[in-house]
Amino acid sequence: MASTKLCCICLKEYVPEEGDMILLESLRNDKPDWYNFYFPGVSVKAHLKCRVKCAKYKVGGLADRWIKAGEPIISGGNKTALKAIKDITSQVSQHLNPSGIYLYGKPGVGKTHLLALLAKSLIETGYPISWSNVPEVLTKIKNSFGKNYSYDEEETIPQAIHRKLVGSKFLFLDDLGAESTTDWVKETLYEVVNNRYENNLPIFISSNNTPVDLCKVIGNRFASRIIEVCPPIKVEGEDMRLKPEIQAKNSEIIIPPYCLHLSR
Repeated sequence: MASTKLCCICLKEYVPEEGDMILLESLRNDKPDWYNFYFPGVSVKAHLKCRVKCAKYKVGGLADRWIKAGEPIISGGNKTALKAIKDITSQVSQHLNPSGIYLYGKPGVGKTHLLALLAKSLIETGYPISWSNVPEVLTKIKNSFGKNYSYDEEETIPQAIHRKLVGSKFLFLDDLGAESTTDWVKETLYEVVNNRYENNLPIFISSNNTPVDLCKVIGNRFASRIIEVCPPIKVEGEDMRLKPEIQAKNSEIIIPPYCLHLSR
């Protein structure tokens, strides 16, 4: 099957607009990184907007997979979660402070995909977000211990990460409960959650653990804080990663070069 040239942000096929060819001709000498890939037959204005959007997603911490992910497939197993996401986005667009959300379910049912949809929706309303995969961010903190470098002269890497987690307007914690549950891990995460709890800052979470299992994994004190401010919603369905049509759809998408360069 021939590949379809789709933008990894808007997932729309390239369509030229009036004036695009003139603009591209004027750029011929400068040769920006996306010139050869797009010329001719691409809407420059539309894809420059997508480039800005992509940069905002990356600043928020979203990985390339979730940046290019389209709308989730609507099924009976995720309708409740989708409604909650739309409600949260609506509240934020009205400058209201929403509650958090705790999406749980078996691996592969689309929890992270749904969470990424919410993250991108909030970014598009004009708000910055902070996205962290819990096991990855904990590893990053651990690996920085004892090293003589920092983001700036005022704070160490663990302090900078902690500040980002507790201070972000909207915090996304993906895969909570997948990390090793040592006392240090529990205390580190509890400090973040409790700080946001006390300051009425929302947290949006995905996990493989049911609320009951979460209590067993991280303890009642920690879990009760989360459940109070993040209403649990179960996401059900088949493992989407194993569905042939999903694999085929992903293989048809060509990621424009600018998306790859943004992370360098």
